[in-house]
Amino acid sequence: MNFSNELMLIESYRDESDPYTDKVIDLSVKLDSQYVRSVKEKVVKSYLASEGMQSENGLDGSTWIVELAWQGKYYTSDLWSPDFGPEYQLGHQLFARAQRYASLGRLY
Repeated sequence: MNFSNELMLIESYRDESDPYTDKVIDLSVKLDSQYVRSVKEKVVKSYLASEGMQSENGLDGSTWIVELAWQGKYYTSDLWSPDFGPEYQLGHQLFARAQRYASLGRLY
């Protein structure tokens, strides 16, 4: 999501472990200003206030990578199938909005 132009890029691949597969979904969606403000609030109040977390990978689930360029600084966290915390909250908020425009399946 780009805060300055209020665009959300939605991409999905058949199988990310295979570098030769094509994108199944590649959309750019203009978001409403109210939604963008709510995401900014969540970023400031919870994500930036937390330590960028890292976790061990598991056998079943997915890796959530959150990358953020905010006021000239770069933040990142890499978690294995989180079920709580700021990355989980932010990820679910963004995924729920993306689901409005494309069928992305289950988030886990």
